[in-house]
Amino acid sequence: MTVTSPLFEAYLKCPTKCFLKSRGEADGQNAYANWIETESETYRNNGRQHLMDRIPSGECVASSQNVGDLRAARWRFAVDFCAHAEGLSSTIHIIERVSLKGEDKTALFIPVRLVVTNKPSRHDKLLLAFDALVLSQNLSRDVPFGKKIYGDQYATLKVMTVGLTDEVRKLIRKTAALLSNPSPPELVLNRHCAACEFQSRCRAKAIEKDDLSLLPRMTEKERRKIPYQRHLQRHPTFIYLSTTAEAQAPPPKPQ
Repeated sequence: MTVTSPLFEAYLKCPTKCFLKSRGEADGQNAYANWIETESETYRNNGRQHLMDRIPSGECVASSQNVGDLRAARWRFAVDFCAHAEGLSSTIHIIERVSLKGEDKTALFIPVRLVVTNKPSRHDKLLLAFDALVLSQNLSRDVPFGKKIYGDQYATLKVMTVGLTDEVRKLIRKTAALLSNPSPPELVLNRHCAACEFQSRCRAKAIEKDDLSLLPRMTEKERRKIPYQRHLQRHPTFIYLSTTAEAQAPPPKPQ
């Protein structure tokens, strides 16, 4: 299965969410998650329009169908460009094309991601690095950096995506392995649950099996210890030693 930018984004937030979205599952019962999705989409639409209003009409193409061959392009900006590579796909919010001086210089293509929050997260950087990787494979050339347009003032931040490539490749391999597995991953509730469309579904399953991730203050390391301790307590040797120790224990002293 192709690792798309929405699936990669879902994996960064929660493997279970990625798995469910890849199977076409939908919930929609979380009003907060629906509001966040609406706000993000509205910001992306407004951001694209904000860009297109500031440049001459001939310098911006608004569809991948009008982009043509990237190497022969003459536009400055392309909106909603669909880039494909082997096993990867990304709808890049904006591509900026910068002509370099000199006859031997090829144009520079810069992926741009629109982020609604006033403080972009590391996940936003990884998503931009994912866009850059797919674009670089599409172009057969390096894409060393990208840009984030974020916040109420449409501030711009340059991100050196080349330094994140190894981490992104590792995450892509994990995402691909998850998608190829017919069984869902282990359910673990996390901080993203409050903003996830599958919150009610996952929480119900966690309550049903009395999952330790229902305890928000318990770390992953602490959760891993407890199943081992439960397994150890059910082991025949542990039961025998516990029973023997209890039988050999001296009777309590009278009060």
